[in-house]
Amino acid sequence: MDTTFLQNQIDAVTAWRLEYQWLADFGMNVEKAINFGCEPTGKSLGLMWTVGAEKMLGLDPSERVVHQEESALSRIQRDMRAYWDFLHKSPDVTDADTTWWNEEVPDFFKQELTKPDHFIDYIVRDYTKFVNIPSNYFDLAFCDFVLHKIRWDKTRQDPPQETRFLISQMARLVRPGGMVAAFEWAQTGVHDRLDFRRIFETSGANLNVLHLREERVESWRGKGYAIAIICEKK
Repeated sequence: MDTTFLQNQIDAVTAWRLEYQWLADFGMNVEKAINFGCEPTGKSLGLMWTVGAEKMLGLDPSERVVHQEESALSRIQRDMRAYWDFLHKSPDVTDADTTWWNEEVPDFFKQELTKPDHFIDYIVRDYTKFVNIPSNYFDLAFCDFVLHKIRWDKTRQDPPQETRFLISQMARLVRPGGMVAAFEWAQTGVHDRLDFRRIFETSGANLNVLHLREERVESWRGKGYAIAIICEKK
């Protein structure tokens, strides 16, 4: 049975799981999470895996991206069930087939993504405008490489205000005591340096910064200084 698609998805989601290890190191473990910005593919599933969420909602302003993530998730779940049936019903199963399943497929794929009580959904929303989702519902609101793009976008009417609005919207959607977290460029290329502690604290969202780490990054993402920030909603 061809496992090329599944292996590619496993590789992509696992890469995001490793990118988000800092959340696990902080002790982040939640039931309900919302992710702002779903591209590149696998980002929301990687977050779900990292924080142990049972419910995940991914938001993105692009219909193309949302369709891509919905299609990928549907096929992952379909192919996982098909491979399970293949292992248990086909007379053509080889030792290599069994070994791949046992050693290469993470438990997150074998168990979490096929549980009937786990909810994963994606919706198209422009998150710089009001998002009609109930307040105080999620345990974690997260974004990765979203805020700095808005803040540095000179085509927007008011980038600083739109950045603060998005942070306040993330905070609105989490319960009191819930977390708002982000991983963003603080400085890269010719852009002005961003003080994310001040940006979060002046967003009007009543957030308390619990963790802020700046690091030098040289990776597929680019070169510069990035920040990882975690805030608690008061």
